[in-house]
Amino acid sequence: MVPTLGATTASATTSGLALGIQASANNPVTNFVQYVGGTAGKANPKLSTVELEYINQQGGSSDMAPETINGALVAAKYLNNQVGGIDGHPVKLVTCAIADTVSQAATCGQGFANNKNVTVAGVGDVAIGNQALEAAVAPTKKPLVFLIAGSNSDDLYKPGYALYGDGTHVEAPWATFFKNHLHVKTVALINQDLPGTGLAVTITRDALEYDGMKVKIANYDPSQTDLTAPLTAAGARTADILLADVYTNSACADLYSTLKQLSITTPVAVNIPCADPQVAQSDGGKLPPWYYAVATATSLDPTNKAGNKLNAILRTYGAGKYVGDPWVQDSFGQMLTMAKWETSILKSGGKIDPASVARTATAFKGPLVFGAPNLVCGTIKSAPAVCNDEVSYFKAVNGVFHPVARWQAPPKGFVVPAG
Repeated sequence: MVPTLGATTASATTSGLALGIQASANNPVTNFVQYVGGTAGKANPKLSTVELEYINQQGGSSDMAPETINGALVAAKYLNNQVGGIDGHPVKLVTCAIADTVSQAATCGQGFANNKNVTVAGVGDVAIGNQALEAAVAPTKKPLVFLIAGSNSDDLYKPGYALYGDGTHVEAPWATFFKNHLHVKTVALINQDLPGTGLAVTITRDALEYDGMKVKIANYDPSQTDLTAPLTAAGARTADILLADVYTNSACADLYSTLKQLSITTPVAVNIPCADPQVAQSDGGKLPPWYYAVATATSLDPTNKAGNKLNAILRTYGAGKYVGDPWVQDSFGQMLTMAKWETSILKSGGKIDPASVARTATAFKGPLVFGAPNLVCGTIKSAPAVCNDEVSYFKAVNGVFHPVARWQAPPKGFVVPAG
């Protein structure tokens, strides 16, 4: 079943001036047509169709980012109407949804593996059945392009490319940011205990302790809406900072509501999914004055010209409600990057097949649309598919994002354990 643009959440756009950070450090790709290598205008309907697949976790009880598919849907329309498709060829998007079970992931993998018309697939925010998905695809050697790799099997898949990082390596830079920019010594860490999140919390704790910080962790059931118990157990009231690993829009709003009810004024740090209207509505329409981590050049950054351009594209294709949504932004960039690789293959006179796409992807060093300035694909021995381990940090001031520290790496000498 193909999802529609009508589902889930978005984030409000912001405007304003960055504080003390040069916009050029953002390194955005602002010309999307040039990035893909296309020609402004429509694809040629007389040419054969090029199919791309997109696989996402959605429609179940533990969705983390079901809206991710919408970035891919908009990207396909944009490619066909404004970029000339893939070297003139119209783009057809094939989709597959994983709801709750490993068997559904295996089915998506088998469908991709058996479809001779599809050479490469993008994988969205998937934390259920990753290994089963990859086991089904592996014999074909078809590339999987991950948005954020959600499991160790993603990190190890060959040929695999986690363009914006994974759920562990992009957690370690919290330590660098806390130590060098906020001078933190004690951290209260709460975790919304969703499938696939345990390892990320462990890596975060290890990195913080590696850099000399004391950490107190409290996990909580995803069904909880009153977060008093985990906040109390983690010592949120007395810590230097509260790091909240919460993954859904409603959980972020629950966090903000509970903090206000308890009158806890400890500085708060969260990941970018919390930059959502559902959270902002808890404070009269403004984002909470928290620190936000993002492993991409977020469109919520008012200095990001690429983000402003994407926002206009989303509105053009009836997806204005997703303006500022990080998952939609990144899946849009993910699709453009796959199109870029296949366009370059055709323009050089080559044939699109798994081997040629893998060679092109392996040789790609950036710049990546909405991505870090330096890609590290294949250089992390224990996670060869990971292409990024750097993160930027922002603070919301009067509801407006301001960059605090761009592209922070994990602590020097800290190594994320294999597996």
